[in-house]
Amino acid sequence: MRSAFWFIMVIVMKKLILLIVVAISIILSAYSQIPDVVRQNCYGGSNQDNGMDIVESETGYFIFGYTYSNDGDISNHWNTAYHDWWVVSVDTLGNILWERNYGGTFTEKANQILRKSQDEYYLYGRTGSNDHDVQSYHYGNYDYWIVKIDGLGEIIWEKCFGGSSKENGGKAKLAKDGDILVIANTFSSDGDLSVHYGSTDIWFFKVNDEGDIVWDVVLGNIYGNDEGDVIETEDGGYLITGSTDISEGMSQCDFHGVADVWVVKLDSLRNIEWQNCYGGSDVDFATSGLIELNDGYLLTSFTTSNDGDITGYHGIPGDINSGDIWIVKIDKNGNLLWQKCFGGSGFENAWSIEKTENNGFLILGSTNSYNGDVNTIHCQQSPYCNSDVWIVKIDSVGTIEWEQCYGGNGEEVASNALIKGEYNFVIPTRSDLSNTGDVQCSHHGNDDYWVFEIDLEDTTGIFETPTSQDKIKGYPNPARDYVMFTLPNIQGLTSSQILNQVITIFDFHGRKINNPVIYYMENKIVWDCREVQNGIYFYRLEIEGQSYGGKIVVQN
Repeated sequence: MRSAFWFIMVIVMKKLILLIVVAISIILSAYSQIPDVVRQNCYGGSNQDNGMDIVESETGYFIFGYTYSNDGDISNHWNTAYHDWWVVSVDTLGNILWERNYGGTFTEKANQILRKSQDEYYLYGRTGSNDHDVQSYHYGNYDYWIVKIDGLGEIIWEKCFGGSSKENGGKAKLAKDGDILVIANTFSSDGDLSVHYGSTDIWFFKVNDEGDIVWDVVLGNIYGNDEGDVIETEDGGYLITGSTDISEGMSQCDFHGVADVWVVKLDSLRNIEWQNCYGGSDVDFATSGLIELNDGYLLTSFTTSNDGDITGYHGIPGDINSGDIWIVKIDKNGNLLWQKCFGGSGFENAWSIEKTENNGFLILGSTNSYNGDVNTIHCQQSPYCNSDVWIVKIDSVGTIEWEQCYGGNGEEVASNALIKGEYNFVIPTRSDLSNTGDVQCSHHGNDDYWVFEIDLEDTTGIFETPTSQDKIKGYPNPARDYVMFTLPNIQGLTSSQILNQVITIFDFHGRKINNPVIYYMENKIVWDCREVQNGIYFYRLEIEGQSYGGKIVVQN
């Protein structure tokens, strides 16, 4: 009996150990999919500087935000008692090429930068000024301000849009025909607005390349309505998200509670095709983030409810300080397909959502939770902690594949990201404490632009040596004079056969470098990069129908 007992126990222990090993393998596998910070820079002066958006330029990036400073990296601020817009042009390694302030005597708040071509960019935000760079007619209070600049930051034209009351928030994007679409919130009833319904309305308008309003649509009722986002739909119409606090006037839908997410579908002539409200008994509203899919639409929202359309809420229902990110998928007629809440017991909000290469989605937001879905916040032990940048990768049905917080022991807030691939994106944000957590760059003062790049495929150090034999690797990375490429181990092919293939080098913009200086040695390919400009380069080797490649930084 005793021997049988121990025999059974041995079997049980073996199974238990196997389960533990499998569990650890799954955990490690999931963790390995989390992108690391591979490059970062801080920009600013001794006062508050806030990075809001980023686009690729011909030479690297344009970073757009606003600043109180007039020292450090910043010059020619009109009035340091108020914000100016601030654009920083950097190369692919983050070195400043030029910088410029835009604004007047009073406050300018930056929202977005749009790239139309390599020499045409639109800056979008708000202004309270009517002097210096603001030379177009200013209606009063805050107006929306669009400034067209060239590739060197020179103003081509600038225009104010609004009425005599306050214009607030807003989001701009390029239309398919190259014009500008703006979805915004307004208190005004005059000026450029065609109609006004109540307290605050959603104002949707189109601006042509000369800065003239082509048409506008106002959505609202006698109470408050706030904008979320807008997209052009494949059928030639538009989908608008926002919020409403009553089912009345233009808002005709099944209302749930204090405030609902309000979605309106317009046809190509901007007539309402359908509209729906989504939410629960507490406060719910749409945020910036909207995608059209083959079978419907995906939108980002904020919720404090745990009833009605909403399940899985993590915070205290009705508590605005413990809201969740709420992702909603609807079909082309507005019917709810699925919904998911993401967050913890603290406050979460989403700023954008992007579709990834594997039919999943990348949510860019912020959090100050350290429980629930949030497992990686850096600042939970700091008395100065406010929020981290929070990135959540979900699959096509909203299941979390990985999540990660980025920041330090202070406050980091992001609004937009430049998505360059499945695991490669650049994020401009604001950071108020340096040399803590992920924030490891020279800090200038109060708050700086903190711009960091995340890349799963580029997590090796400067003294990287090849360890994998099933892919091509370049080292050292960053490189100075030469790059050594190790050959992949391909079954059925000898080293000499692989060396007969040509390695191709591309620059930051994907342009092929003509006649790079390449040497072929035993089991290695050597790129002489001494005459190459500093920057980020991509390499590719095509063998037997398979592509092998990666990224290298040249920093002479």
